[in-house]
Amino acid sequence: MRKNIVAVVLGGVVLFAWGFVSWAILPWHSMVANKFNDESAVREVLKQNASSAGIYFLPFAEEDFKPGETSAFLNVVPDGFEGDMGKMMGMSFFGQLVSTVLMLLLLSRTTRDDF
Repeated sequence: MRKNIVAVVLGGVVLFAWGFVSWAILPWHSMVANKFNDESAVREVLKQNASSAGIYFLPFAEEDFKPGETSAFLNVVPDGFEGDMGKMMGMSFFGQLVSTVLMLLLLSRTTRDDF
């Protein structure tokens, strides 16, 4: 049991550290992120058309996709969000621990013969 707890904590720390390196140090996220030409205009359109927080698709229905037309996948937060970095990092670390527990449970159901 103690080995499992140590494995979960170490796994969570490794995942958290990799997440930090991936997001804060390596440049690949900024290489694909783009800025809207007129953020205030886009913000106003979103306020008028996305009344509640959630995921939005443009177009919404798959059959409405047409070649050459603009499409979008957006996470809209109309009222903004609290940028408490400590809280977000704590939630992230907790999520990494949960992921590690799930992986440990899955691996504990296997045997050497499964590989």
